Amino acid sequence: MGVAIVVPEVDWSDKSVAQVTIVGGEVPDPTIPAEVRIMYTSYLSKTGRATNDNLLNMLAELYAASVLSKCTGLFYLASPENNLEHVKYSIINLRALTVNNTPLVTATGTGGTTKAGDFTDTGGYNLSAKGLLVVFMLSAAPTGNGIDWGADANKVCAFTSNGGDGNYINSTVIKWSDGVAISTTEDATTKKGVYSFYVKGTSARYKHNTVSLTKTVTVSSTNPWNPKLLNYASTNNRTSAVHKMYATFNNDMTVDEINAIHDIFEKYKDLI
Repeated sequence: MGVAIVVPEVDWSDKSVAQVTIVGGEVPDPTIPAEVRIMYTSYLSKTGRATNDNLLNMLAELYAASVLSKCTGLFYLASPENNLEHVKYSIINLRALTVNNTPLVTATGTGGTTKAGDFTDTGGYNLSAKGLLVVFMLSAAPTGNGIDWGADANKVCAFTSNGGDGNYINSTVIKWSDGVAISTTEDATTKKGVYSFYVKGTSARYKHNTVSLTKTVTVSSTNPWNPKLLNYASTNNRTSAVHKMYATFNNDMTVDEINAIHDIFEKYKDLI
């Protein structure tokens, strides 16, 4: 039988700092807000991970930018141990990825070609009233075609870091509502690093490396949906890229907020 883990409620409006003893008895950094430290120690407890100062600092920066409260899922997919318990839980809340088969977990991320496996994100994302920002941090580029993220039926969308799955999607980095949102011609930069894609209604924004685009897309279905990560719901062609972090913000986001999130992920992509 599993052990229930209770995550304390966080008052996002209180940006006070506190001296809270953390795992291992270290003297806490007084610049880290108490809410962030509580969240972080709860995450270490439920995953069994070792402490990671850079991860804690990244959370503190997201908090300071006032965007952590808008995050609906934040998954750190790298671990020095091949342990799915380390990567399947969201850092900020009780959400968890559903594990399908046995994806390989390494110190640089989850994925690659050694083991077949993927995750289902059961976030139930709903675009009827709010936008959605998805952020991917890839530590290694794909060696072939395959889908990094996506869903099916009336929510046709996909992220393919190598530009296609080799069967149904070609020359496309982001597919949205059965149309090409971002093509490989528009983003021909190196196929790793931080990708961010925000969509609300017919408006979309995309950032990766030196590329920053504003696009018009077709409105997708507003029914709640659960995307796959490292795969696609019906096309069994997994990406060979290695994913280090995955985040979702099922909220309305300003341009400044999107840029702040992207910049923080960029800052920590080689540190965490």
